[in-house]
Amino acid sequence: MTTKHRKGYLYKRGNTYWIRYTIAGRRVRESLETTSLEEAEKRRKKKMRPLMAADRTEALAVIAGKLAEAKSEQAAADEEANPPLAISAAWDAYCASKKRPDSSERTLEGYGSSWKRFKVWLGDKHPETRQMRDISEKIAIEYAEHLEEERVSVSTFNQHMMLLKLVWRVLEKDIRGPCPWKEISRKKASAQKHAHRRKSLTQPQFEALLKNAGSADMHDLLFALAWTGQRRGDIVLLRWDSIDFKRKVIT
Repeated sequence: MTTKHRKGYLYKRGNTYWIRYTIAGRRVRESLETTSLEEAEKRRKKKMRPLMAADRTEALAVIAGKLAEAKSEQAAADEEANPPLAISAAWDAYCASKKRPDSSERTLEGYGSSWKRFKVWLGDKHPETRQMRDISEKIAIEYAEHLEEERVSVSTFNQHMMLLKLVWRVLEKDIRGPCPWKEISRKKASAQKHAHRRKSLTQPQFEALLKNAGSADMHDLLFALAWTGQRRGDIVLLRWDSIDFKRKVIT
């Protein structure tokens, strides 16, 4: 290839000067980012000088470098125009997403509480982490270990991990990064804990509980729990219009 192909050809797009040249059959176009012919000529010579002196292999290497640089600059510009999801905006994005499960208000409040707990911990331990995609597997493992140190129940631990994996799955496109929680497994309750959970109060134990309950309201609460099998939260939120006294049914 002769050097005349590497001198570059100036032309204009609008008022801006561009340069066009061909290396090994590959045509390259670059903006010189100037409207001055004199300045464009200086920039043309500066750009073409290393190519004029290079052999074919060196010239192709220069082109590859220029293409990679342009691609990197374009990616940076695209990201600046449309940045990845910030941690501070993640929960609102999850709640607004059409991809999330249609959870009840109460369930969503529970999810929000778990997210807030993680966010507070993250802000304390890793305040430099601002984007969702910057939360690494190392940070995820560190948080899981933190929950274990806090001696949360197996159920609470599993609920936290489930919620965090769900958030990443729903917001995957906005996060633009891998889920750091995927390698963290659910915990299994021990056989001893299962046995303890299934064990019912004996009559003497229940009578002793009533004896030490104190107020009449607490007696009513304990009786309702004992005879309906409802959870404490359900009993506390129970309304009179949920009770059919004629049919003796609680809905």
